[in-house]
Amino acid sequence: MQIGLVDYEPAELFSDDIKELEELYVFYKEACEDLKSLINSDLDINEYWDIIDRYYNIELFESENDTIMDCHKLGIKPKRLLTDFILYEKDTQAPKFYFEDWIIMETGKVDTRKIYSEDEIDNLLDEEQMVVLYPFAYRPASKRLQHVPNDNSSYDLTCNGKFVIDESELDVTYGKLENITYYKNWLKTQFSIFNSREIQSKMRNNIFTKEKLEQDIASYRFRALQVLKLIRNLAQKSNLNLDNAIKEERVALIKK
Repeated sequence: MQIGLVDYEPAELFSDDIKELEELYVFYKEACEDLKSLINSDLDINEYWDIIDRYYNIELFESENDTIMDCHKLGIKPKRLLTDFILYEKDTQAPKFYFEDWIIMETGKVDTRKIYSEDEIDNLLDEEQMVVLYPFAYRPASKRLQHVPNDNSSYDLTCNGKFVIDESELDVTYGKLENITYYKNWLKTQFSIFNSREIQSKMRNNIFTKEKLEQDIASYRFRALQVLKLIRNLAQKSNLNLDNAIKEERVALIKK
C-alpha cells in the first residue's frame, strides 16, 4: 500500500511568476481546509472520497503479497476465486500450465470451492457479490488437468472433466508465460476497487485516521508557508506592497 499527497515538483515551487505562486498557495491552503473537514466529520462517503481523491495518490493491491498485506491493514478477509483462465509456459519438451486465479473481497456469496467461468464471473460482478482485488494470482495446474482426444485430430484440455481449451490453440511460447483465455469484460473489475463503497469505508476507518490527516495538513501548511515566503520575496523585488496581506495569511495558516 502506497499513499502519497498530491504535490508539485520543486521547480514549480520556485517559479518567478507571482500569479503562478498565488495559484499554488491557494491549492495548499484549500487542501488544509478540505482535509480538516474530514476530521470528525459527518460527510457522506461520496463527499469524503471526492476530497481523498483530490489530494492523495493511492496504490493498492499491486502484487499478490501486497494484496494480502493490504487486506490485513484494511480489515478485509480475502478469498481466492478459482478460474479456468490458463497461462502456460512451453519449452521444447512439453507445456507447463498455470491457472490464473483472482483474489477477491466477498460482498455477497461466492463459492471458493468452485471454478467459475467467464459468464458466471459476469453474474457475480453484475449482482455485486464480490470486488476483484488482484487478478494475477498464479497456481500450478493440478494433476486433474488432462489431454482428451477430440474429433479434430487434436486434444482438449480439461480440468476436473470440464473443457478448458482445444490444445491446438496453444502456441509455442519458448518459455514465456502467455495468456490462453482472456476475461473480455476486464473494465468491470478494473474500476471496481476504488468505486467500491466497502473499500472506501474501510480506507476511511482504518487508514485516514485523525492522526494521519493532521500530519498531512501540517505538510500542506508547510508548503503553503513556503510559497508565501517566495511570494513575499518576489513582491519586494518588484516593489509590490503585499507585506500586510501576506502577514495576515501567514497568521491565519498557523492558527489552522
